Amino acid sequence: LAKAKKLAVPLEKHTHLMEIIKWEKRISNRLPGQDQDMAGELEGSYALGQKALSREANTVQYWTIASRLLYLMKKSGDARTPAEIERFRSLIRHPLMSGEEKALSFEAKLQYYHIRVLYHHAIGEYKKAYGFSGRRLQFMEAHPERIRENIWSYVFSLNNHLAALQVLGKYSEWEECIRKLRSIHADAPDVRIGLFVRANHYQMALYNTTGQFERGVNTIPAIETELQEYVSRMSQEAVLTFYNDFFCLYFGFGDHRKALYWLNRILNTDTGIREATIVGQGIGLAMRGLRPIAEVQYLDYLLYAIQILS
Repeated sequence: LAKAKKLAVPLEKHTHLMEIIKWEKRISNRLPGQDQDMAGELEGSYALGQKALSREANTVQYWTIASRLLYLMKKSGDARTPAEIERFRSLIRHPLMSGEEKALSFEAKLQYYHIRVLYHHAIGEYKKAYGFSGRRLQFMEAHPERIRENIWSYVFSLNNHLAALQVLGKYSEWEECIRKLRSIHADAPDVRIGLFVRANHYQMALYNTTGQFERGVNTIPAIETELQEYVSRMSQEAVLTFYNDFFCLYFGFGDHRKALYWLNRILNTDTGIREATIVGQGIGLAMRGLRPIAEVQYLDYLLYAIQILS
């Protein structure tokens, strides 16, 4: 139990720590007599338990703020009017958001940075969002044992930072983040697939954004080969994202025959005949510079696509 406690404390396994303390109490109650050392050790464990509970409560409070902010973003999107900005600011005025020193645990500090990133992005302060996403990433990288314990949390931090870099056009740092994604070692198949999807999508997005179409086209055969290995275990959305990236690179490069091939793969994928899908694909293609004809047979059916049209 003493060894378990030594592991639980630095890793902030608060629930496990409370269970260890409970077992210590059970064992001490069964002993025929308690010496002074045992009593003192139990007192120390109880103090440790109180501290763990306090940190756990602190972490839950940050989770609550983050959840409310995410709900507000999903409900209203990015803030555009003074009234919308004020709704976001009302959340960030919480006493716990006055400084990162208020976060008492590792997880609470991650949430503090995450909340800041979401908030500044939502109100259009992209440089500040970039600053906090970078601080979250540095904080995680200073604790490699936490990355090994929860790879997805580190991937999430890299995703946040990549999104901020994309908005600000910091392409050299973008490549560095992609290298970090590729350097992550994972044994679990689902993690390997997730890393494959994210690293290659961001790499192709970089080539598309910066106009490096020839360089991007040269990477497609290798990506396509690896994609065949994972495609049966990937979501349809992830597969279509790859097809779209291939289409954009070939179209930008000027190889319209191959671009049309991947465009047909997108349009002929079993997505179902839905008016919202037809109109949505048409809008997406138009945003890429094409002139699609999104044919909906009867005017009455347009009602099913009215949300995406508006």
